[in-house]
This record gives sequence, structure tokens and C-alpha cells, in this order.
Amino acid sequence: GTTVEFLLPIASSMQSVTPEKTAATPTELEGMRLVLVEDNDMVAGVLERMLLKLKMEVSRAASGDEAQQLLQSDHTFDLLLTDIRMPGSLNGLDLARWVKTSHPQIGIVLMSGFIDNEKDFSEFTLIQKPFTAVEFAAALGNLRNGNELRYIGR
Repeated sequence: GTTVEFLLPIASSMQSVTPEKTAATPTELEGMRLVLVEDNDMVAGVLERMLLKLKMEVSRAASGDEAQQLLQSDHTFDLLLTDIRMPGSLNGLDLARWVKTSHPQIGIVLMSGFIDNEKDFSEFTLIQKPFTAVEFAAALGNLRNGNELRYIGR
């Protein structure tokens, strides 16, 4: 099969973060416990390998519902990296809002290849797929610094 990829610009009202200025260093990421929520197994595998190279501890979930069960049974995670569009009763945004309320100590980064409405995501750091390890580190640096600027994209 043929694969076609469209790269569309994001609305101009969201501002991009320069990775070099805000990036978390590999040392800061080492040992952090992360829940990776991605329903596409191939994408999840690529992301997991990238995160493991950053020496992060990764637990995978294929849906928001599965991630919620994981987070209810284990309260020691540092970060949530979740796709927005997923099957099940909880999409990534719903999961992020639940985590923000029930586990406020967990940092949250949303990821998506397609953004429906930027206003829906303004309370969270958002990174556009596909992304590099440098862009991911920028998203975490942005989250760590509590910046209002929350979009990491191309």
C-alpha cells in the first residue's frame, strides 16, 4: 500500500517553543517513570525505543482506559505521554484531565499528528507527531519550567 503524509501548518495563534532554549537534558530524564499511551503498536514501539534510549522507564498502554487502570494501581509515575485520538471511553484529552485532577504530581504531555481545535489543548503541553528526541526533551523542559507556551511543533 501507498502511504501519503500531509504536513499542515498549525494555527498561528499557538506559538512554537525553541527546543534548544527549554530542553530537558538526558541526565534530567534518566530514571523518570513514564506512561506511554498510544493505540498504534508500531508507533508505540518507535516511541518506546526513543524513550528507553533516554534511559527513561516506560510502561505502555494501548488506550486511555488501560492507562487509567495502570495509574490507579501504581502511583509512582513521573510523566504521562499520551496520544489524543484513541479508542475506548477515555481519549487522550479526557485521560490528561483525569490525571491532572487525580494525580497532580504527574507531568502531562499530549501528542498528536492532527489537532482539531487548539483551545481544547491549551492547558497542556502538546507535541506534534512525528517528533524527535530533541523535540520531546523540549516538551519536557517546557513542562518542567511551567511555561505558558505549550506547543512543540514544526
